[in-house]
Amino acid sequence: MKALFTSIGLLAMVTALSACTSTPEPFEYYPATEVRQGPGLFSGEDGVFNIYSGPPPEKEPAKPPPEREANGN
Repeated sequence: MKALFTSIGLLAMVTALSACTSTPEPFEYYPATEVRQGPGLFSGEDGVFNIYSGPPPEKEPAKPPPEREANGN
């Protein structure tokens, strides 16, 4: 029973250590006084915070579906 716990413990330690050996992603440093360009938490896709952007563009009205004939076709 002691050998089982020892082998499980060794397996857990090897797994934990092997998880830390992956290649890290590149890190880009930005000073705290510099603002990065691009979308942020409150900005849109263009990276600009708009309080009011105007009315949305109007869409064409939907066409009604074609009427069916009385005989079911």
